[in-house]
Amino acid sequence: TDIAAEKWHTISAMWYELTTSGDYLKRDTSGYGANFYYTAANALIVRENATVALVNLSSGNSTYVNALTSNSTKRSNLITEMISFCETNNFDGVDLDLETFGTADMSAGQYTDFKTLITELGNALHAEGLILSIEVPPIWNTAANTESGSGDAWDGNNSQGYYRLVYSDLNTLPVDQVVVMAYDYQYDYS
Repeated sequence: TDIAAEKWHTISAMWYELTTSGDYLKRDTSGYGANFYYTAANALIVRENATVALVNLSSGNSTYVNALTSNSTKRSNLITEMISFCETNNFDGVDLDLETFGTADMSAGQYTDFKTLITELGNALHAEGLILSIEVPPIWNTAANTESGSGDAWDGNNSQGYYRLVYSDLNTLPVDQVVVMAYDYQYDYS
């Protein structure tokens, strides 16, 4: 209800997550937060206070993500659910927040499966006049971070070599909006 006092450009409501088997689970009980799990009333609050209202599917577990992306039935079920949700709640589209892009989490074949999900979901959303937003890590193309100082976790861990995702791949995928998860840059790295 805190968002009702403001008018936001984009709100991504985190109301879906992946299960261990790669199926979607709707966060629609009070166990997912005291006052902002999915309800029709909460969806209306989002819709009325955002220029762009998106429903978010999130997971940071590579096993869950790979179980989804490798299975055509699970992908199809997810797509059907996302479109139904958007149409029922008058949302503008989907924000896909699958944070498993590390090379240790995603093989080349699994990355191909991920791009298949993006293609299928994006095309299906576009056919209904909806948009696809995806969340991606901040990636730079050098071998290591060159901030002053050394020995911290950012020296080598956040370069292109660490991630399977390549930004230029997004040029050929049906993605309307990219959200770079740059909150890790909240500290001064010079």
